Amino acid sequence: MSARVIAVVVTNNRKGLLRECLDAVLTQTHPVTEVIVVNNASADGTREMLDTDYADKVNRIHMAHNVGGAGGFYRGMKWACDRGADWLWLMDDDGLPQKDALARMMTPENVEDYDLMNSLVVNRENSGELCFLLPDKDGLTKSVKELLAFQKGAPVIQGTINPFNGTLIGRITIGKIGYTKREMFIWGDEVDYYDRVKDAGLRFGTVIGSRHLHPTKKKSDVEIGFLGGTLLLAPPSAANIYARNLGYRAVRRRSASYCLVKPATYVLYFLTKGQFKTAGNFLAYWIDGLFDLYRLTPSRKDLLSKSDDFLLAEVKQ
Repeated sequence: MSARVIAVVVTNNRKGLLRECLDAVLTQTHPVTEVIVVNNASADGTREMLDTDYADKVNRIHMAHNVGGAGGFYRGMKWACDRGADWLWLMDDDGLPQKDALARMMTPENVEDYDLMNSLVVNRENSGELCFLLPDKDGLTKSVKELLAFQKGAPVIQGTINPFNGTLIGRITIGKIGYTKREMFIWGDEVDYYDRVKDAGLRFGTVIGSRHLHPTKKKSDVEIGFLGGTLLLAPPSAANIYARNLGYRAVRRRSASYCLVKPATYVLYFLTKGQFKTAGNFLAYWIDGLFDLYRLTPSRKDLLSKSDDFLLAEVKQ
C-alpha cells in the first residue's frame, strides 16, 4: 500500500498566493493523499475562497484567531496524524512547490534513508538564488550554481533542512519530538523544531532535485552590525515575541556566557538609539522565554486557548 502523504498549508491574508500554492500541491506528479489548510483568521476572503473553490479538494481548519505559524502548523500536523498520515508535507501559503517536488523526495531510497526531507528552497524571482544559506567550499552560499559544484552530483545535502518550506516529515519524527511549540507563535518555532530534530538524532537532508520556490528574506528582517557582531531586528509587531523565543532557545542551545552577553548587547544597542522602552521590553521578554514562563502578552495560556478555537470543514469522502 502506498504511503499516505498529507500536505499541511498554513495561511493568513494571502489569498492570491494561497491559490497558487494549492494549485501546485494538487497537481503534483506524485499525488498527495489529502490536503489540510489552516486558515489563520484571514480577513481577505480566504475563507470564502476555500469554502467555495476548494470545498471538494482540500480540508479546511478555520481558526477563530490568528495563532501564528506555530499554532497553525500544530493544528494541521495534529489533524494529519489523526488522519493516519505516514508523511506530512509542510509549507506556508507563499511557497510554490514545483510539479515534481514531492515525487523527487518520495523515492524508495529517500523514504528508506530519511526521517525528514526538504526541497531546495529557491528564490521565486531568481532561479539561481537560494532563499537560505547552504554549505559550499567557502562555508556558506546562496548561489545554486556554487552549491551544485560543491555537492559534486550528490542528490541530497546531508544534515540540513529549512523548515517549514516544502518540508516532508515522517510520522516517526512526530512520534519522537511531537508537534510545533504552539506558544512560540511566530519568529522561532521552525528553528526550535529543527533544534529538536537534531537533538533526537533523526536522519534528514535537502533533496537538491526537488525545488520549492519562495520569496526571499522579508524586508522587515533587519540585520545590523554592532560591537563586532550581528543583531537581527524583528519588526516592531513581532519584536517582543522574537526576544522571548530567542531567550527560550538560548538557554537550551547556547552557553551560559551567550545567555548573558546576547541580551546585554541587544539592550545596549536599543539604549544607544534612545529606545528605552524597547530595551526594557527586550530584556523582560528574553527572561520570560529563558525560563520558559511565557506569561507576558501574548501568554502561553492565551495562545493555547486560542489554538483550540476553530471550525473544521472536511472534504466529503
